[in-house]
Amino acid sequence: MTTRTLATTVLFMLLASLTLTACGRQGEPLRPSVARAEAAKQAGVKDSTDQDIEVEDRRFVLDPLLD
Repeated sequence: MTTRTLATTVLFMLLASLTLTACGRQGEPLRPSVARAEAAKQAGVKDSTDQDIEVEDRRFVLDPLLD
């Protein structure tokens, strides 16, 4: 093998391994408010999301990605 062929092979193997490792999913994506509440619950800190705050429910442009 020449140096160029070896370098090309290593480069393609590196790119393939990076691509395959990025395909895995850790879990369902959480909305930021839910993630914040869960993090506060695990830390044992009272979070402001525990309070009942009336807010108009509006759809965000990227909400379909989370549903």
